[in-house]
Amino acid sequence: MAERTDLKICRDLINPHFDGYKLSLESLPTYSTKINQGIEEITLSDEQYSYHHAKLFGADNHLVLDQWSPTDVYFIDKDWNVMKATAISNSISVGQNVLQIPDSVNQKKNPLRVSLCLHFVSSELAVITDGAGKLHLVSTGNRTDPTSKWKILFSSDVLDDNKPLVLTDAVLHSDNENHFVECLCTHVIESTPEQKEKHRSSFLTIIEWVTLTSVDKISWAVGRTRQLIGRKPFDYAAVDHEGLHIIIAAEALFNFVSDSLKPVIDTEEAENGDSTEIGPEYTWNQTQTVIHAQFTVPPNVTKADVSLATGYDKIDLGLKNGKTLLEGQLFGRIDPNEWDVNLTGQSTTFCQVLWLINFVLKVTEFLFLV
Repeated sequence: MAERTDLKICRDLINPHFDGYKLSLESLPTYSTKINQGIEEITLSDEQYSYHHAKLFGADNHLVLDQWSPTDVYFIDKDWNVMKATAISNSISVGQNVLQIPDSVNQKKNPLRVSLCLHFVSSELAVITDGAGKLHLVSTGNRTDPTSKWKILFSSDVLDDNKPLVLTDAVLHSDNENHFVECLCTHVIESTPEQKEKHRSSFLTIIEWVTLTSVDKISWAVGRTRQLIGRKPFDYAAVDHEGLHIIIAAEALFNFVSDSLKPVIDTEEAENGDSTEIGPEYTWNQTQTVIHAQFTVPPNVTKADVSLATGYDKIDLGLKNGKTLLEGQLFGRIDPNEWDVNLTGQSTTFCQVLWLINFVLKVTEFLFLV
């Protein structure tokens, strides 16, 4: 079951005495080194012009920090070599080629390919996507050992048509003897006419949730695939450390549309059902002579179920043996004999004519107390 949460400020984490940051005039030490082959940097094509493309693919950090060895960073050069750089004292050492990503000649022919991605999921495993549709699970061995050899354990085309995608997140978790790598791969599609009508967007962001499984961490296979769709790109997407949930921060909702293990219920249809959209509990408007108040009630309510008692300066409107809709003292006199109740769809409309002679000028001060 998906849970939707509005992000709110947690004021318990705010320091009320914080008086701002101070700008330091001290220069930071900077060390640089030359990269022989250069970094593989992809620019978006003319066909990738949408807000979705710009948000998801427009900015990339080509340096990948190894969380298990904080002095090491990795990048992918123009020949699709995974290169290791190490900070040593006051210098940077670059030069160890740890892996050649396969099939670069053919994969580079994809005109819509996007940036390559590298993500470490443990001290000995990494996930790589080549930007042209292929995903690789890599055994890195002990990365602190310079003699360790990287080896590709599993490769797969995430999509049948080799659509370009990026690796948004990857997580390794285990359950007894079973091991799982959860991968979130993201791509953008142009909406079909039906999708455009449903989602009101010319492009859609698609998250492919791919689960790789193994019992020995050597032989791997795709155990499950899920797909989510959103009419706007996300700001953040990740899998929790137990691989049970996906966390998405976005301007619009993301919904599951497919699951290889079980059928997916359309959340929009499940929420809306066959009934009309539920409105607010009440709405009201008034002219100089008439006030209209409309209340939302259950669909099986009839006019006989409505209870109304009025006086010159008070009103009690509700459902017999049920909910009170409007009750209290009024801020002006009314004619208790001039009223009407109508049922329209799921709403009860109460129409009350004001006492006209003495209180016409006070109509703007008339309020319902609920």
